[in-house]
Amino acid sequence: MAVVQSAGITDVGKKRKDNEDAFFFNDAMRFYVVADGMGGHKAGEVASQMLVEALQEHMQKIKEESKADGMTYADGTLSKEANHLVTGIHQANQAVHERSQSSSAYQGMGSTVSAAYLTDETLIVSNVGDSPIYLIREGVIETISVLHTWTAAHAALAPEGSKPLGKQFQHMLTQAMGVDGVVKPDTREIPMLKGDIVVICSDGLSDNVSPEEIRDIVLKEQPHQACQTLVDLSNEIRGHDNITVIVLKIKALTADGRELDLEENGIESAEDLPVPKSKIPVEYDTEDGSYQNLEENGIESAEALPPPKSKIAVEYDTEDGSYQDLEENGIESAEDLPVPKSKIPVEYDTEDGSYQSFVQSINLDRVLIETGVSFAVGQDVFMSFTVGDEQTPLMLNGKVAGRSPQGIEVKFEQLSQQDQEMIKSIMEKL
Repeated sequence: MAVVQSAGITDVGKKRKDNEDAFFFNDAMRFYVVADGMGGHKAGEVASQMLVEALQEHMQKIKEESKADGMTYADGTLSKEANHLVTGIHQANQAVHERSQSSSAYQGMGSTVSAAYLTDETLIVSNVGDSPIYLIREGVIETISVLHTWTAAHAALAPEGSKPLGKQFQHMLTQAMGVDGVVKPDTREIPMLKGDIVVICSDGLSDNVSPEEIRDIVLKEQPHQACQTLVDLSNEIRGHDNITVIVLKIKALTADGRELDLEENGIESAEDLPVPKSKIPVEYDTEDGSYQNLEENGIESAEALPPPKSKIAVEYDTEDGSYQDLEENGIESAEDLPVPKSKIPVEYDTEDGSYQSFVQSINLDRVLIETGVSFAVGQDVFMSFTVGDEQTPLMLNGKVAGRSPQGIEVKFEQLSQQDQEMIKSIMEKL
């Protein structure tokens, strides 16, 4: 399974009044799509939005049901997953075409579509029109979609040395979504590698910013920063059209129960993991106050603690119960303490970085992760829980729902039945 970090943005540009682009991306669904509409009186806006919504609904249904509904367009040369995507494109095309025939206001409307879908090991891309899809791998950028334009068709068929068509043919499409009842999307399946970056955009970006410039920006910036930089650069150069871009990075791949690769963070073994400064092993009270995070209170070490005027009460939990006063429970020293249950480690990623910590508590709705790092409520979090030595890590998406003195509370999104069973096994271990 791929660990993905993605972002997307759309901008009206500097010359247009309306935005006829539409896009959708969802790491949980592993689905990403850009559509560039065409047609007057906002018909292009209707076409692109219809396409994106139809594809989103179709791919969500595939994820939930694990099967394609009526694989009318099954291609024997493609995998089942690729046929799911192609089927969705054909169904979306029919929906837009039928709408274009229903009213004179929509007659002739259409759109491009460029989509990427990730399986556990494969990147599947499919497109109709001229919205490019780029793959950046090991510092090299390649266009992995097929441009359906007169210029591209002429270049493919013309004898070597022939004069290219004029610029006026550059965006004349040989096929587009919704214009006819049938389309022929071009589809590729590419094995994924850790470090791959995929960029999907409308021609409002690719007309102004070269592939090499796109490569340089996405290699040095996080996806959300790269998207904004690319849009700003296109607007600075011309901004003649709507601009839409999605950037997704394959941060790691997991398979056969292997844990996430930490080498990209300079970590080769567990011994190299940094000790979290915000991790507090005990809560303690003195007559002078209550403490949890030493540094927050100007205390950098145990020597800097104020001398207690009364006995310090230590709260601790084990599988046999909760304790506060050692002597009350017949415990005179640390050696007499019951053995606590093991902690559940969790690796989690946000757009700001990658982190490692432990689960404080968990249920089927949310998890409390021990941390002193500040995160904004609503911020996306991708989490990987290690559940036993021989089990595949549990990977979940969520959003920060709140903070407490113990850490951040993350609410889960779209739990499968298998996810729920694995969460229950974590609950049993805590």
